[in-house]
Amino acid sequence: GREHGEGGFRNKAVTGFTKGQIFFSEWLLHTVFCLAMLLLFLAGFAPLAHEVLSPVPAGMLALIALCFVCMTGSVVTLLCVLSMLVSSRAVSAILSVLLVIGLLFASYAIDAALTRPQYYLVEHYNEAGEFVSLQKIEDPRYVDGAARTLLTHLSYTLPLGQSEPLLESIAIWNYSNAEADHDFSWLKIIKFLPLYSLGLTAIFGAIGYTVFRRRDLK
Repeated sequence: GREHGEGGFRNKAVTGFTKGQIFFSEWLLHTVFCLAMLLLFLAGFAPLAHEVLSPVPAGMLALIALCFVCMTGSVVTLLCVLSMLVSSRAVSAILSVLLVIGLLFASYAIDAALTRPQYYLVEHYNEAGEFVSLQKIEDPRYVDGAARTLLTHLSYTLPLGQSEPLLESIAIWNYSNAEADHDFSWLKIIKFLPLYSLGLTAIFGAIGYTVFRRRDLK
């Protein structure tokens, strides 16, 4: 919003910079700044969480850190594209806050749908209060088939949806006493999380770049 309002984009275009150069320079500036803040946070957080992180192998910690870096890059891309396409600073700030809140609520809603049990149990009692039978009833709201697959991939694309398996992976190493006790099936998920983030970054980056090139810089 500030670049639009103060004519920053227009001045850069007048001095010979192409719209593509302007777009990617702004995106790179936002990304480097936010990643630097993330690395400072991780550097300060690691000594405080030494007891929690010490059981986790170094390679696993590096993979988790990479996931958080890529996830941060995808969020930065969304907010950067939004700020560059909305000329009003106030509107851009409000939409950015609403976007972050919307992503959080979307992740919670998807997680609630995916963790809903397929069946629930109903206990039946007679008039004397004695237990008679136990009935298993299928939940009609249970998500299955293609819809479940779609929601699962969408969950791994959203930032909060990625945070859950990453934090759970750290907890698994802390609650298991032997390497044989670990369930390594979740490792397959974590290895692909950076690809989800990079895909989200590429898609919205391309959309933002295409729209920005068609705009008149005033």
